[in-house]
Amino acid sequence: MEYKRIGHIAFRVKDLEKSLDFYCNKLGMRKAFEFKNEKGEIWIQYIEVGNECFIELFPETSFGYYKDASFSHYSIQVENLHKTIADLKERGVLCYDGPNGLATKDEPLDIPPRACCNSFCAWVEDPDHNYLEFMELTDASAHRHFKDND
Repeated sequence: MEYKRIGHIAFRVKDLEKSLDFYCNKLGMRKAFEFKNEKGEIWIQYIEVGNECFIELFPETSFGYYKDASFSHYSIQVENLHKTIADLKERGVLCYDGPNGLATKDEPLDIPPRACCNSFCAWVEDPDHNYLEFMELTDASAHRHFKDND
């Protein structure tokens, strides 16, 4: 298995505007791209750290609740997700199509689905129930094209 880098780390935030001010205005990072839900509300806001590395901010309204801990998950970019899934399966680790009960834990994932960002994604859960997303970027991935919209 070959890992490229940590692709993103995700946090649930109580106040998206305060978080954007902190990461963008105070730390000097920049808004990259966002995804909205069916109501037109921001579901995920991506902040560019650099070199295809991001912070994902999930507003409180994304989940309808806010947990005391804001950590959501982290993502590792891989070159070939199909191979990564096969390697993990060989080691006894099953991959799923999403965290937090979005996938049937009884059935392994053999072919990764496309995520909303045009990337291939698969998830695993560590022994402490932390979620790790493996992501293979494609030529159409939002992570590679958000700068085209500036």
